[in-house]
Amino acid sequence: MSTRTIRFYGQGYSTLGSDQPATVMAKLNGVIIYEGAIPSVSSTEVINLTMANITNVMFTTTIDSSFTGEQLFSITPTNGWVVTGDVKVNYFTTANPIYTKEDHAILANVAAPRSDKIRVMAPHAIPPFTDAELAILGTMDIENQLARTEIITSRNLKAYDASADSWGRIYNNPADVFSNVTIGGTSVGVNCIHLEDGVETIASNYSTGTLPRYLLGGQQMVAMLNITATR
Repeated sequence: MSTRTIRFYGQGYSTLGSDQPATVMAKLNGVIIYEGAIPSVSSTEVINLTMANITNVMFTTTIDSSFTGEQLFSITPTNGWVVTGDVKVNYFTTANPIYTKEDHAILANVAAPRSDKIRVMAPHAIPPFTDAELAILGTMDIENQLARTEIITSRNLKAYDASADSWGRIYNNPADVFSNVTIGGTSVGVNCIHLEDGVETIASNYSTGTLPRYLLGGQQMVAMLNITATR
């Protein structure tokens, strides 16, 4: 991979009485990465959204796959208002869901016997391992390393994957959140400006990923995005 794609999720609300979609201007490190319409609804009702039910991708951009660190991100509604959701990046290392937590512990343990690792993988192998493949999987020599990898990969049995189709949040815990966040010039830290039943409130559990941020027309949000090359 030479680049990774970043998806910015959110929901737009049209200006009251208008059927025109909400529009935004978004920048990364001062460079405009998107300017235009986003998925919108024309509604006068404030919906108490959470990160989980914001599924629309507002826009995407790409970064070099080797990049690690922070980049300055800003977004401003230029028409209507916006609910910002998750920010996700591909080539995100994810655990293969076919395995249990105990299975992953065995597969990740370099000292675990090969027989134990084969025992974990075998029930999920489609088609089943042949005797010749089992013999190769039982080896630990460099000569058979490529063959072992091909057998495991061909059946999607890798314990972890980092592909173009594996997406993960680039901020997902208190130590790895949007940092230095301001909305309308006011610092909100890791807190969240949230509308509940039409009332603007401050919630402190944004870092758990449960609440989005609401931006009214012309209200700019600025944040440092913590982007890492691997997870």
